[in-house]
Amino acid sequence: MPFLTRDYHLHFTGGEPLLHFARLQKIVALAEAESRSLHKKAHYSLTTNGSLVSDTVLRFLSRYRFTVTLSFDGTAQDIQRQRDSGRLVLSRLEALRDEARIRLRVNSVFTPKTIPCLSESVRLLLDLNVPDLDFNLSVLRPWNRVSLSKLEGQMNRVVDHLFGHFLRTGQVALETFREPGPKMIFFCAAGRDRLAFTPDGRIWGCHLFSDYFRGKERVAASRRYGLGTLSELPGDPQAALARLAPRFERLAVDRLATSRGECFLCPKVEQCTVCPVNAAFSGSPLGRIPLYVCRIRRIMMKAEDRFRRRVRRATRECPRPRGNSRD
Repeated sequence: MPFLTRDYHLHFTGGEPLLHFARLQKIVALAEAESRSLHKKAHYSLTTNGSLVSDTVLRFLSRYRFTVTLSFDGTAQDIQRQRDSGRLVLSRLEALRDEARIRLRVNSVFTPKTIPCLSESVRLLLDLNVPDLDFNLSVLRPWNRVSLSKLEGQMNRVVDHLFGHFLRTGQVALETFREPGPKMIFFCAAGRDRLAFTPDGRIWGCHLFSDYFRGKERVAASRRYGLGTLSELPGDPQAALARLAPRFERLAVDRLATSRGECFLCPKVEQCTVCPVNAAFSGSPLGRIPLYVCRIRRIMMKAEDRFRRRVRRATRECPRPRGNSRD
C-alpha cells in the first residue's frame, strides 16, 4: 500500500464477489486500518449480479459508500441469464438506488441474439431513474450484417429515449453519450493507474489480461503484462511498472489494425475507444481488431454524435440548468 496514491480506488469483481462477503469485509477492514496509518483514503466499488444483496450487505455497502455496478441486462435478463432472475434483480436495483450513500451504476451486456432488447432495456432503466448506465456488446461471437443492422436500428431508438430523458431531467444517464474530453488517442491504461490482483496471487496491469490468458501461457503473460505473483512484488513497484509501460503503449488505438489496414489511417482514430484486449476475446490476435468490432464502434460513434448534436441544438434554443455535473 505505501506506493498507492493518497486517494486510491479498490474494486471487487469476479465472478460474484459477494459469494465471499466475509472475506470482502475483512479486506475492507484491513484497507481502512492501513489507510489510516498511512494517511490515505480508500474508495470502494464492486460489480455484482445483485442476487446476494441482502439487507446486511446493503448496510455494509452504505457504511463504506460503495459504488455498485449492477450487472442487469434489462429485458434480455431472463433470456441470457437465469430464468426469472429479472424480478429479483429489479428489487435489488431499487434498494441500491434508494440508498443515499451508495452510488449505483447499471451495466448491461447484449449479444447478436439479444440486441433487439437494447432500446427497451435502456428505456426501462431510464424510467427507473437509474443515474448511471452503461452497456457492452459481447464480441465473443461474430456479428453478421443482419445483427449489425439491428444494432443500428436499436441505437436510433436509444438516442430518442436518451434525448427525451434529457429534455425531462437535464441529465445524460448513459455514460458514453456524455460530452467527451479533448480529442486524444485512446490507449490501454493497464499498469498506469491500475493493477489487478487475482485469486491465484498474480498481479496484472488490468483484470482483462487475467481473463484473456489461460493455460500454459498464463505464467509468462503475467510477467509480460503484470508484476508476476504477490510474493514476487518488487521493492520499487513504480520502477517495475515504468519498465512495463512500453508494452502497454503498443496497445494504443493508433497502433492497432484490422484486416483492411492500420487504425491510425482512420479519420475517427481520435474518437475510437476500442479496447484491444476485449477485442481479442473474439479469437483475434492481441492488437488485431475484427472488422465487425470496428463496425460496431462506428455505429456507436455515429449514435453518440447524433445525440450530442441534438442536445447542443436544444440547449442553444432553450438554455436550461443541467441536472448534474456529470452531464
